[in-house]
Amino acid sequence: MFIKSLFFHITSILFPETCVVCKKEGISLCDSCLQTLTPAPFLKDLWMHSLFSYQDKNVRNIIHALKFKHTQSVVHSIAPLMYDVLEDIEGQNLYLNNEKLILLPVPRMRTHMHARGFDAVLHLSKALLKYNSGYKTDTASVARINTKAQVGLSRSERLTNMKNAFKVINSASLYHQRICIIDDVITTGSTLRELRKVCLEAGAKEVFAITIAH
Repeated sequence: MFIKSLFFHITSILFPETCVVCKKEGISLCDSCLQTLTPAPFLKDLWMHSLFSYQDKNVRNIIHALKFKHTQSVVHSIAPLMYDVLEDIEGQNLYLNNEKLILLPVPRMRTHMHARGFDAVLHLSKALLKYNSGYKTDTASVARINTKAQVGLSRSERLTNMKNAFKVINSASLYHQRICIIDDVITTGSTLRELRKVCLEAGAKEVFAITIAH
């Protein structure tokens, strides 16, 4: 553990963090750049929520840095904004009685995890836990059946590819629960719809989703 900490300390000195957008040293995503990002467009599925527009080049660079360059500290800039959205959603549900919210990061394919060695969405979900003691991350109730990667597929191929892509492992842990699916990007929405469907079929009380971009 000491060796690992020392390695990261030395690395941070030799290769200091720089903002993904403006390259300012000392932080992976500065507040000034966050304020310039284009808000997400309207989503017709009212249970889907997103922070930014994926058409914004800087947003795409942030997503890419998080997913492929292991710029883990980016989530500490994104998490507070995502939490604000969650608080707004919670505030609209006046009937709630201190019900806990389960954060469900979209399950990834094992081949992707072996290749990347890092699950950005899971990291983001865990970062949200510190903002509310009523949150809980669930990574064991639903599994991803190995399908093709969505990247590079057409809209119709994406929809077909995600058909029956998830399998509930433990329906008891989902039954009568309020669930928030966490993901990085909404493209066609097929991933979120399929995951939401299996959660509802398992007896979930409410299922909505929030992503970084759309």
